[in-house]
Amino acid sequence: YRGGPEALTDVIAGRIDSTFTDLAAGLAQAREGRVRVLGLSTAQRFPLAPELPIVAETVPGFSLTVWFGLAVAAGAPPAMLARANAALNTVLREPQIRERLGRTGYTTIPGTAEAARAWIGDEMRRYAQLAEQVGLERQ
Repeated sequence: YRGGPEALTDVIAGRIDSTFTDLAAGLAQAREGRVRVLGLSTAQRFPLAPELPIVAETVPGFSLTVWFGLAVAAGAPPAMLARANAALNTVLREPQIRERLGRTGYTTIPGTAEAARAWIGDEMRRYAQLAEQVGLERQ
């Protein structure tokens, strides 16, 4: 699938049995009775939908964070990166933006490019270890 919405549409239509999708797309479908949530991938129950179980209740330690970030070309000038980061952080700190995104299941995390790189590196190492544990090999 090119994205979550297409897979979710096929679950609703009965063409496939299940999918992972983002909360923003899946919550409305679940609340309308079109799909049944088996578990959220977050480490803790989500405040907007505390009735929904999390996978970690069945598979201890399970946690999968879906995230979005702003990326620029690797050779972008540092001053441009700093301006873009500052502008994005300004928007992400706006109470109206945080509230509106929060209603759809998104959490805003303003920060630095360095912090984002470190977090992504940690995630890549974590998934590499998990892949190794279950015997997946790089092709």
